Amino acid sequence: MELTLAPNPLYDQSQTLNINKVATLIGENGSGKSSILHSIFRKQIEEPSEALQLICATSGQNENFSSFFERRLASLRSRKDISDIDFSSLFFTQKDVRFLTFLAYTFKSNGLVFNFVNNHKAFKDQVSVKLRLKISVPDTYIKNVQQDQIAEAKDYEHPSIRKRPFNQRLDAFLEKIETLPDLDVLLEKGKGLKSTEVEVTNEKFFDAFDGSRVDAIKFLIEGSYNEYFFSASESLLYLTDNIEFSLLSDGEYQFLFVASLIDLFDSTASLFMFDEVDSHLHHKNVELLWDILSKTKGKVITTTHLVDSIAENDFESLFLVENGQIKNDQKSQKLLERLKVLSKSKVVELEIASKLNNICLIDYYNDWKIFELLAKQKGLDWRPLSSINPIAKSSGYNSAGDSFGASKIKWLNELRDMKEYLRVCKAEVHKKDKALHPRKITNVFLICDRDELPEANIHAQSGVKVVGVDYPDKFDLGLPCPERINCYLLTWKRREIKNYLLSHTALSHHNVLAAINNPDIALRNHLQPNNPGDNDDIRRLNAKDVIDPLINTKGVGQDIAKLQAYIDLIPPEEISEDITNMYNFIIGKL
Repeated sequence: MELTLAPNPLYDQSQTLNINKVATLIGENGSGKSSILHSIFRKQIEEPSEALQLICATSGQNENFSSFFERRLASLRSRKDISDIDFSSLFFTQKDVRFLTFLAYTFKSNGLVFNFVNNHKAFKDQVSVKLRLKISVPDTYIKNVQQDQIAEAKDYEHPSIRKRPFNQRLDAFLEKIETLPDLDVLLEKGKGLKSTEVEVTNEKFFDAFDGSRVDAIKFLIEGSYNEYFFSASESLLYLTDNIEFSLLSDGEYQFLFVASLIDLFDSTASLFMFDEVDSHLHHKNVELLWDILSKTKGKVITTTHLVDSIAENDFESLFLVENGQIKNDQKSQKLLERLKVLSKSKVVELEIASKLNNICLIDYYNDWKIFELLAKQKGLDWRPLSSINPIAKSSGYNSAGDSFGASKIKWLNELRDMKEYLRVCKAEVHKKDKALHPRKITNVFLICDRDELPEANIHAQSGVKVVGVDYPDKFDLGLPCPERINCYLLTWKRREIKNYLLSHTALSHHNVLAAINNPDIALRNHLQPNNPGDNDDIRRLNAKDVIDPLINTKGVGQDIAKLQAYIDLIPPEEISEDITNMYNFIIGKL
């Protein structure tokens, strides 16, 4: 679908928006996302397209949308027109969600709302959907109908209110609800109906309109306009005998708002416009929302501030908005191309990581704890390293044919892209000519298990730095968020950090020394008292089967108390200088 967008208050030119399935507008507050939606809505109201039904919804009150829609309804009603009200464009807020949910449950069996309610673990075995609302028929309405009856008796062609579809729907509803007087009774008395509370089941409501979804929708929407006959905001929706809609979470409330609109209005002619309807959704619900939107028959335009939502979109669906203009060729879109392939959890991880000054990517979080306790046992001051934030990230290196540290380096590039994306977003608001803060220095240490890395790839002087592997050692970000990111690819000289727990004294204490000092290792390379065992046989050894039972607890994994007790047994002389080398390298870069 190609939409020609009318000028808006922030951008005085026409522009084109191409929608494949979903178009997601992103940008800072005040960038003009809502202005673009307003321009689409207003054009459809002023020049209705018979080939398009526009359904607009916002998570909060939006005076522009409300005023457009109310002026249109008032204009239609001011005409002496007995035809059905034109619903080519509709606008809803969260005050309408109970009506919408009730309608969707009633008229869309096996729909999104129906399945959500019937499968909800809190009430799936006791579902009983009922709408409770206060209905009134104003005296003025009755008098107008009576006057039209007199005029109609003289001239059958008179555009009587009684001929309007809404009057016929009201008549049908009053007739089917036993506790309410029929419209004819009210006309005979010449008085309207004072506000009366009624409770109607979904089955009864279905029957009241002979199963006509369109009639039922138009009855509730038109009847609640200006709260003339009933109020959407004062209605109650019971999902069981004692569970009212208000007991649902914000996320469930928001989901049902969107789901009900799709159940009721989705068709190949539909264009949904959702203004930040993901604002109360988190994690799995965000994924669910975007999965639903991607499967609609119609098209969708939406706005969002959530990184989770951005990650759920394809690159082609993302449109950056700045000052009311869609920027199709901006650099930020290229950055978002990276974000689109990331899972939700990774995006959140990167967003958090972008705020940290010192990061260590290490294969397992527990590896960092082993490093800390060994360094302390060797008498090193750990306090300077307490500012480092460890993040578990596999190295993805299993053999010499693999690229060493590839997974960590990939994550590093993704972090760079996230930081650049956030910088561009801030630049759109704060411009690029002034720094928001002094130049920031971020250090990222990529500590990899050595596995099968040749010794020639380990820097001889530092003993920990990897050489001969291509990776970016620094990144620079510009204004308004100046930053230097320093990157260091490091490794242990031993196969993995658990090898540094091999100690003659500690293993002897646990009576498992023979599992290491065995005929498979040259006698000269056996572990000895007061010796760290820095030799090739010990370095290459896979020691997990020996070490894990000493520091793990079944069902828990690595047990910090057991680990501490084990390391307490290791004399400092039996701890490798590799621990000191890694410590000194990191300290030197902070």
